Amino acid sequence: MKISDLQTGFRILSRLPLANSHQAQLEINNFLDSMLQAPPPADVYLQLLEQTRISLCFIEEQLAREYTGKALPLNDLEEAAFRQVVATWLKASHAYAHCAQLQAADDGENEADRLALILHRCIYYTGMAITEHHRARRQLPHGIWLNLHGFYASAEEWGGGDAGGARLPGPAGAQHTLHRRIRHSATNRACRPVQSQCAATRRGSTLGGQLGATADRPSGAARGNPSSHGRGPDEGCRPAAHQ
Repeated sequence: MKISDLQTGFRILSRLPLANSHQAQLEINNFLDSMLQAPPPADVYLQLLEQTRISLCFIEEQLAREYTGKALPLNDLEEAAFRQVVATWLKASHAYAHCAQLQAADDGENEADRLALILHRCIYYTGMAITEHHRARRQLPHGIWLNLHGFYASAEEWGGGDAGGARLPGPAGAQHTLHRRIRHSATNRACRPVQSQCAATRRGSTLGGQLGATADRPSGAARGNPSSHGRGPDEGCRPAAHQ
């Protein structure tokens, strides 16, 4: 399946069987895989990823109910649902990072806005993968916090860390550097040079606490878990029933 324009992508998304969460999960993953394997133009890619967000969050919300608050160890069906949800969150983050690689080398304001948006989405989806591990009471995979810190540090270094997707100012060549950082994340599961990784590790207790609080903050979208973890910083992704 090749998705080359907005109309094709919108048509596929409009046909997602949201009443059947397992089938919808399969189809939305096929949709993301198609764009990762044969990406459309960068502006189309980003618009389709943005259009995917509400359906994606609704589907993962439904599937997560199969393991949230359940006794450990999870049975086979619950374990499969957990792995699928985490993999989909991380795939969405990877798709945004992939989209950043295709952005034109333009230092204009629109380009900075797009990169700020992409970094925000990478942070959000990576944070949701972390949140799912806490909800399922599972150990976090190696390197996932480093990835999250890397995305956040990249945004913070260029002035976007406090603006929730605001413009990332910087000197000439700043956007090119940011492209390289995101590309590094997509291929090596990190988003900054070694020295920046070391700096993030040194301040991990402070920054990690801040980001962890963001990812786990209740926002009225609990899934039946007694801890009532919310959907994280992007409340716009909550299904209508939880808003």
